[in-house]
Amino acid sequence: LHCVAKLLHGNKSKTANVSSNRTHPTQSVGQSVGWHPEALAAQCDMGVDGLAAFIQHNCVEFYSDSDELAKGLEKLSDSDQFISRLFDSSHTRDRGDTTFPEGYAVSLSSRAVSATNLHP
Repeated sequence: LHCVAKLLHGNKSKTANVSSNRTHPTQSVGQSVGWHPEALAAQCDMGVDGLAAFIQHNCVEFYSDSDELAKGLEKLSDSDQFISRLFDSSHTRDRGDTTFPEGYAVSLSSRAVSATNLHP
C-alpha cells in the first residue's frame, strides 16, 4: 500500500516549471523529471484492476478542486476501458504486443491523480 499512497500523493516535492515552458516536452505540469508512476505501480502486489479500483475509491479526498477531480476520474474511467479488455473473452490479443492493454491501463491508472491534481 506504500506504493499506492505515493501514487495518490503524487510527486510534488520537486515540481517542474508550471508555466507553459516545461522542463521536458513530455512532462506534465507539476511533475518532476524523475517521477515514474509506472515503476511504482509495478512494485505493488495488486494487479492493475485492483490498483485502479483502490486509487478510484481513495483519490477523492486528495483533491481540492472538483474540476480536477472530474478529470482524474475521467482518466481512471479510460483506464477501466483497457482493464475490461483483459477480462473480455471476445477480445483476441496479439501475443507479440506486451504493452496493450495492460501497459496502457497501468500508465493511465498510475498517472491519473498526479497529472490532474494540480492544487492538492
